[in-house]
Amino acid sequence: MLKRTLLAAVLCVPQLSLYAQTPSSVFEKELLGDSARVTTKKDLPTSAWNIACREALTLPLQQQLREKLAAKLQAKVPEQASFIEAHIDNYRSWSQGTWLHCKADVSIIDEEKNLAALAVRAAWLTDYEQDRKSLNALVKFAMQHPFSSADAVPLIAKLANPEQQLRYLDNNLRVNSLTLTQAQEAVLTIWAKEQRWQAMIDLAQNCNSVECRRWLQQAEQEKEQEDAEKADDLSSYL
Repeated sequence: MLKRTLLAAVLCVPQLSLYAQTPSSVFEKELLGDSARVTTKKDLPTSAWNIACREALTLPLQQQLREKLAAKLQAKVPEQASFIEAHIDNYRSWSQGTWLHCKADVSIIDEEKNLAALAVRAAWLTDYEQDRKSLNALVKFAMQHPFSSADAVPLIAKLANPEQQLRYLDNNLRVNSLTLTQAQEAVLTIWAKEQRWQAMIDLAQNCNSVECRRWLQQAEQEKEQEDAEKADDLSSYL
């Protein structure tokens, strides 16, 4: 009986912040025709090995998605930007020396969703000053899909004139739908300028990057001081 596995692998290498290294990123991955193999010197559980091998099997499809998006939008798609949500069918694995080998039937679940998710990740990795044409095309496409539009909004706000940034977020941000740390960090940066400490705390608590933790600490300190000042003001009237 075939066992169907849903793989949602987001392999975006961010430029804008520091991330904790994920288990799969410490693996060496190789494609061998219709199979793949992975190895690492880290002491990791079997489940991590299998996740890494499943991700390795998706590498050809990830490249196909990059090429299709680039052709569709006539835009440059950075190699570092990658996303795939795929079905892994009939997965099997075996050990050989220091390598875990695996083989499976891999198919994309929703190509349009994959392309949109890839587009927003590519947009965050594209330098506006160096390639405005590609960035505009990527953002426009990402905004057309509900899965990717939430993460595109903070990028648009970040690139807007400073006096327009907050208004754009207020009108368009769906904060609970953010999936990219880069997007969360951009929102935190804009909110900090407006001293929206409580909103920053709520968002930063759901973000694990070094930058988010820094913002969380600052927002908590500022909110505590703000609350103390309000309490002092109130006591002067009592």
